[in-house]
Amino acid sequence: DAGYKPDCGFSCDLILDGLDFKSPIDIKIFAIYSTNMCICLHSVFVNLIAKQTMDPSGWIFLSNDSNRIQDYATGVLKKTALEIEASAKFISSYFEFLDGKSIPNSFLVIPDKCVACNDLRYEKLEITDDRPVILFRDALLKLGYNRIDYLLDYLSTNPGSYFLKTDTHLSAQGCVKLLDRLSKSYPDHFSSEVSFNLILNENFVGDLGNKYTPHISEVVQVFQGCDRRDLIICDDPVELLIQQGKNLTGSKVHLKKGNGSKRLLLFGTSSAYYLIFYLIEFFDEVYFRWGIPSVTDFNDFKPTFVLFVIPERFIPI
Repeated sequence: DAGYKPDCGFSCDLILDGLDFKSPIDIKIFAIYSTNMCICLHSVFVNLIAKQTMDPSGWIFLSNDSNRIQDYATGVLKKTALEIEASAKFISSYFEFLDGKSIPNSFLVIPDKCVACNDLRYEKLEITDDRPVILFRDALLKLGYNRIDYLLDYLSTNPGSYFLKTDTHLSAQGCVKLLDRLSKSYPDHFSSEVSFNLILNENFVGDLGNKYTPHISEVVQVFQGCDRRDLIICDDPVELLIQQGKNLTGSKVHLKKGNGSKRLLLFGTSSAYYLIFYLIEFFDEVYFRWGIPSVTDFNDFKPTFVLFVIPERFIPI
């Protein structure tokens, strides 16, 4: 009831500590009255600047970011039971929908780099066992859906190869390892005969290495890309949207080759987007939606397989 008091005030001090890894945040402060009336006292739009940490091992990790990756990984922050339960029910509705249409599907969760590569750090984090992704998986199990394939054990066998020192995403070898998982789980949809040509890049600068001046680079293998004359990029606005600084949520990417009937519907964020040119090697069409799917996507595209690829930091959804 602050609005009723004549000398009541507030302060909002934002500590912008770190480098220029920015994320826009819209902050509003409200007064809520017992009469169920709500008045906005103050509104400010800021760029929260995150900080990437260079470990003595040479690996760069994101910290103090808007997703609070390390805080959730170590248990400093926790998602509420209500958040976990609501997200599990939300995703279970998609599973129910897909089951009703007999569409095979997979839900992959890529472990956060700070978790999967913890043993590579000079000073290891104390990783908690009740991270949001674990609680989310357990909540779905209670609803009868054993669908969450959390790839921590699979990618932790060789994290130095499957992740990048200067980037938040999987390496090319990590992407191939993920696809190997799908080939073993769904051989009718992901043929084990597909191979990928990886070439050496001696001056790769990732999304974290790019934040330093001068940039920090590393020697990596990268996927050369599809060498197919029949590949058609029907729609891919992502790079342009990034250059324009616009929100990517809802953007669509559509690749097509040949006239076959194998169609993959893919959902996720940048981790899923970087897999598109790998995935087109298994399918005749790949349709990617950045973010949360809609029923229209399923009905319009009529997929033969549906794939969710979500980084751990975005769980619960």
